[in-house]
Amino acid sequence: MGKELYSQYANDLARFDLGLELLVYGFSTKGGRHIFEVSNPGKISSHNLRGYAAIGSGSLMALAALTRRPMPPDLTNTIYRLLDAKFSAETAREVGKRTYVITMNATGKFGIMAQTNIEKVRAIWEASLKEPEPEEALELIKQSQAVKAISGAEP
Repeated sequence: MGKELYSQYANDLARFDLGLELLVYGFSTKGGRHIFEVSNPGKISSHNLRGYAAIGSGSLMALAALTRRPMPPDLTNTIYRLLDAKFSAETAREVGKRTYVITMNATGKFGIMAQTNIEKVRAIWEASLKEPEPEEALELIKQSQAVKAISGAEP
């Protein structure tokens, strides 16, 4: 093939972009959890330490939702938190609303959440975003120098 042709192919391969990112989660044979990201051009990033990750154009909003509170230890709450992250990520214009929830246990048995239930959870989640800020917190802010100094009230 020759050194020059090999070099050209190697350069072309290094610049090749599949146009996708992968987020992989699984278990080792000893039961350890592993989560890693594969991005262009074949770069692998471990997310084992944090225990969760997000990819794509909505990843910053998804990660913000996930880091807002500690992850719960049970599956039901974890699924809600993941849906919260997905719904939050939809503020990015490239993230669609179609959402799937598929679970699998160590033996390979899987379950699928019905689309109607996902949409009901979405409606509940959206309603929770419309709830007013806590009055107790607003009152503390109102009484602070940060507000009084700006509004012209005496300290």
